[in-house]
Amino acid sequence: MKKKIFKEKCLTVNNIINGSEKDFLVKELNSDTALIDYAISRLDEESQRILYFDFVYRSKKYWWREYYSKTTYYRLKNVALDKLLENLNTDYI
Repeated sequence: MKKKIFKEKCLTVNNIINGSEKDFLVKELNSDTALIDYAISRLDEESQRILYFDFVYRSKKYWWREYYSKTTYYRLKNVALDKLLENLNTDYI
C-alpha cells in the first residue's frame, strides 16, 4: 500500500512539474513555472535537491548514490513529495 501511494505522489509531482496533469488548477500553475519554482524554493535543501534531480533535471537513474543510502534517499524523497504537494495545496487552492 505504501509503495502505491509513493508511486502516485511521484506521478502527481511529475505531472505538475512537466505540465501534463489534466487538472485545471495544475494547468494554471504550469502557465507560470515561477509558482512551482517558488513552492520548491520554500523547501529545505535536501528536498530541493531530490525534486530538481528527479523531476526537473531528470538526472541519471542513480544520481542519489553519491549523497544518500537507498533507504535515506527514499525516505527523504517521500518527505520532499509530501512537502511540495502540501505547499502547492496551501498556497494555491
